[in-house]
Amino acid sequence: MPIQKQKSGYQKQATPHDAHGRQNTQMLQAQPECGGADGEDAEQDHAIDAIDAAWEQYGADSAGIVLLGQSFGGLIVLGLAASQPDVPLLGVSTHGTGLRWLPGALQRFQSLLAEAPFVQLPFDENARSLGPANSWVHEARERLKQSRAPLPMAELREVLRFPQRLRQISADVRVPVQMILGEYDTTWESSASALDELSQLFPQAPFVDVRR
Repeated sequence: MPIQKQKSGYQKQATPHDAHGRQNTQMLQAQPECGGADGEDAEQDHAIDAIDAAWEQYGADSAGIVLLGQSFGGLIVLGLAASQPDVPLLGVSTHGTGLRWLPGALQRFQSLLAEAPFVQLPFDENARSLGPANSWVHEARERLKQSRAPLPMAELREVLRFPQRLRQISADVRVPVQMILGEYDTTWESSASALDELSQLFPQAPFVDVRR
């Protein structure tokens, strides 16, 4: 169910290829594993350091960098794009980064708030996002279970204001944007109206592709 918006006058940037014909566009993936007292600003500082390092290492043979973000990482890369860093960005792609809470999702996260520095998200609830049993293999579920790590409480508190923060930064994103939500996502609504609302958040982006 894709929703696409393209403005006239947008020119696609050519991506150089190496001697084997492979594209050399660099991709930086944001999957934060920890938060901290500085929360969101600290995560963005780390992302800026990472993108600067990636460009220094690979930029000579690249047209630019595509930022990838999963869940909270999606908010980080969108914030990074909105800050307009001193590297050529070709676009941003997020997965599992939404705007409207599904019924009960916000309350589920709120119930995990505590004084402890970390919290472990319930595995069965997260695994539901894989969809019905016939849509995934057993090994995938087991790998997901083994890769679990406690969530910093500071990051959880920022998750609770996720939609507000997304609305604050989206208007400053000036590169192509792709946002994908899973059909069985247990946190974010992916109805046609929700996807349309997401697509309208980026008035300065030359191209917006929002789908599930």
